[in-house]
Order: sequence, then structure tokens, then C-alpha cells
Amino acid sequence: MALFQFWSSRSKRSASRPSSRALTLLEDTQKELKKIKPEQTFDGDGKVLTEFYTKATTEARKKLTEKTARIEAALAQALSETPNFEKLFAATQGKEASSDE
Repeated sequence: MALFQFWSSRSKRSASRPSSRALTLLEDTQKELKKIKPEQTFDGDGKVLTEFYTKATTEARKKLTEKTARIEAALAQALSETPNFEKLFAATQGKEASSDE
């Protein structure tokens, strides 16, 4: 998360760069994740009794969380001392990386 905050403050980067596209994708994914709210049940006074996620929302949350983790890992790898941009390109193009290292 700190990596995202650091790079999101650098808004002058070109949108055509993979790192910029990855940050935009990461931000959009996190926004989508925040939009998924639990279902609620209420009592007669209008107070929330329970909150729960349906199977569909649980799956959506899981996919978005995994996508966020993949993008963050790809950014960390691309910004390391020995940069590897392969996973970053795959993440920005919506493709799966071959294997985690």
C-alpha cells in the first residue's frame, strides 16, 4: 500500500508508461473493492443485526484482492534493484504472469 501512495503522488508520469498504467489500474481496482458492501439485516428499530457477503460478492472481493496483490507485486518487482518488467507488462495488459518468484 505504501508503494501505491508513493507513486500516486507522482502524477506527472506519462500515461503511456507501464508503471503509470499499473498505478491507475491499481487505484481503479481498489475503488471497485471499496464499492462492494455487505448485505445487512435490521431489527424493528432499524438497527443493523447482521452483515454478510453473498457468494457472488465474496467471489468478486476475492478476485479484486488477488488482482490488487498481483499488481502490487509486479510494481515492487519492477522497482527493485534488479528490475523485472515482465509481470508489470502482464498486469497492465490483463494477462496472468507465468509464475511467482
